[in-house]
Amino acid sequence: METEHELDRLVAAGKAAEQAGNREAAIASYIGAMQIMHRYGWAKVEADRIGHDLFVEAIARRDQGDAEGARALMVRSLELNPDSDEARDALQGLLDLTPGRDLTQECLIFPDGPRATRFYRNAIQTCLDFVAYGGVNGEILEFGVLAGWTARHFAELSRDMGFYPDLYLFDSFEGLPRHKSAIDTASYDVARGLWREEMQLPRSWEEEIGASIDVHVARMLSQVISPSRIHVRKGYFSETLKTPLTCKAAIVHLDCDLYQSTIEVFDALERDQVLQDGTILMFDDWNCNRANPAFGQRRAFAEFLQRNTGRWTTSHYLNYGFNCAAFILHEVVT
Repeated sequence: METEHELDRLVAAGKAAEQAGNREAAIASYIGAMQIMHRYGWAKVEADRIGHDLFVEAIARRDQGDAEGARALMVRSLELNPDSDEARDALQGLLDLTPGRDLTQECLIFPDGPRATRFYRNAIQTCLDFVAYGGVNGEILEFGVLAGWTARHFAELSRDMGFYPDLYLFDSFEGLPRHKSAIDTASYDVARGLWREEMQLPRSWEEEIGASIDVHVARMLSQVISPSRIHVRKGYFSETLKTPLTCKAAIVHLDCDLYQSTIEVFDALERDQVLQDGTILMFDDWNCNRANPAFGQRRAFAEFLQRNTGRWTTSHYLNYGFNCAAFILHEVVT
């Protein structure tokens, strides 16, 4: 009954905000209701209606020659009404007006791009379904962004299902840290030179796209979801994670490659109390180093759980590809 009351309160607050001329406050209320109960009927009806209004405004802007303004409105329209084929087609038409290289649509981590797209999108969709339908209300944090390929999947799939987490993206955008812990130095994959190029992208790409990689990623993702939902922290984790994290996590995607980087992430998540019952932890490099638990992400996760015995436990959720695994975190109830 308390949940039903809160849902009704949020919908009523949204309608009151609209009557007062505050559309953004109304949208926030309707989204708040749908975060409590995914695609909650009354809130979705109102969000769809506002989405259609934004679509009409976007078409008017387009016809007046304001393609950039029209695009921003159309992105917002499709967020609120993802079932609208006319908004989807119109947005694509606007994007086609400014062609150019989009690194977020390029799979740089797997030689068979179409196959990687299938298993990554299926895994990400499955994890999004769990947190959305299970009421795990929080944001998506990605540690290790490269050029934004998986971040784009998170953005597209959450938009298309009517789920509204913010994206927090952490990466040096300069490759892996040069200094590695003794554990990483002794690991199979570092020793055989798997990351000899340190995952650094060619400098010439920045000249081609006309921006730094972090700016490009934010710009391209803002063609999928509202820019206010995209938060990029550029720099090595050892520096950027000194600034406290002030959100709760629904999903944490750890594409850190190394033991040391993964430990730094877990230290910050623990320090800032970001994790919650039901948070999904997706490890992109779970089976690196021959899947030996003495190295890499397996060791970092085991150490995190060991020092949090009595507070957190975990369930294996799924494997995807040859290298990745996801786990559900559980708060121990005493």
